[in-house]
Amino acid sequence: MNDSSLTRPIPSDCCVADSWGYQLHSDIQALVCPSDLVINKHSPSAFSGTSLASILASNNIRTVILCGLLSYTSILATAADAFFLGLDVIVPYECVGHNNMHKHMKAMHTISTWYGHVCHLESIIGKDLAHIYGAGDSRLVHNVMPPSLLNMNTTSTTTETHTGLFYALKHEVAWQEMFHRGGAVPRLVCVQGICDPATNNSIPIYRHPADTHPKFYPCTPVVDLIRRHISHLLGHELNHVLIQLYRDGKDYISEHSDKTLDVVAGTSIVNLSLGAERTMVLRSKRDTRHSTFHSELPTQSPLLTKPSRKTQRFNLPNNSLFIMGLKTNALWLHGIAQDKSNSALHSNTTDTLDSVLERISLTFRTIGTFITQDQKHIYGQGAKCKTFESAQPISFDLDEMQNMIDAFGAENQSTMFNWDQVYGRGFNTVDCASNVE
Repeated sequence: MNDSSLTRPIPSDCCVADSWGYQLHSDIQALVCPSDLVINKHSPSAFSGTSLASILASNNIRTVILCGLLSYTSILATAADAFFLGLDVIVPYECVGHNNMHKHMKAMHTISTWYGHVCHLESIIGKDLAHIYGAGDSRLVHNVMPPSLLNMNTTSTTTETHTGLFYALKHEVAWQEMFHRGGAVPRLVCVQGICDPATNNSIPIYRHPADTHPKFYPCTPVVDLIRRHISHLLGHELNHVLIQLYRDGKDYISEHSDKTLDVVAGTSIVNLSLGAERTMVLRSKRDTRHSTFHSELPTQSPLLTKPSRKTQRFNLPNNSLFIMGLKTNALWLHGIAQDKSNSALHSNTTDTLDSVLERISLTFRTIGTFITQDQKHIYGQGAKCKTFESAQPISFDLDEMQNMIDAFGAENQSTMFNWDQVYGRGFNTVDCASNVE
């Protein structure tokens, strides 16, 4: 593409098959390889009346970079369709043409606001888009658990003959429902951890919005094997784990930021996936100023300087570990979307199919806040008093509870969250009393 294409007189049969304007520009045509996909379209959007959407889906392609003519017709229409198909849209500013500046500026503003990310070409050339997660402090590791653990034998009181780590966990863990805003969340959960022997087995507590916190259990044998293995990989001790069972493709978790009131600074939040592959969604918060690919557009483009929200989607296969840094947690939301494939949403509930659709996730954290073994006192990082000796009674004050919930909401929304200012004084409420066995 070059500007000469825009200034050349347009014949009446422009874009008619086999006529001038129908083919790719000669500079582009020279770069096309025999194996490249070339689709002929008959309307502004490249997705309208073509097989492009199904081809991208079958190849697990989730990001499209749009270039060409014209910005306010084909590029805008294709960006809109891509967005509503759940694709991530990137438009390099220098790689789209126009012959009407006002319409061009309006189209770029619309794409940036609603459909995708408008950026400079230099911000994406040479970067591996598939391997930059969130703010750049996170990574995805495959084949985490060694075969000796992954293929471990398990005994079960049921008639199932399955073996392996997934089934050992499924039958070892005491699954519970968790309630938020009066309804059960769409997955089963269990909370386990390591009590601190130096403080009479005080219990690590991770607080987050919930009507009732699930019952706490000391780590069961298989969970503890996993915990110790991952702690060794990370180089710091993990003392708390939220275990979740996604029973089928309809189970999910909404996009959110983990609450760091009780998470030790400088540590990572790690999630081990076992069983069915699901898609992790990372979405930059609305006021993000440090997103991976954002750079200021030309000064003559004042409408385009507001950064758009960016979305990353990537699969979490069996035996993979997503290590999320606290910077990513501060600037991005994360969640597990429903699997909307026919097999996932309309299963016939046979044992074989259920086992394919089930996923167990284990989210490990290093927690610095504790409640005493008798569940009457609280101390540590996120409490008002920081040491075991100065532990204070757990508070059931409704105003303090509401203040903590408000603080959680602020962390969930802001990229400029000030931990010391919002959390630093500590909270002695836990929303509800935890039970321990």
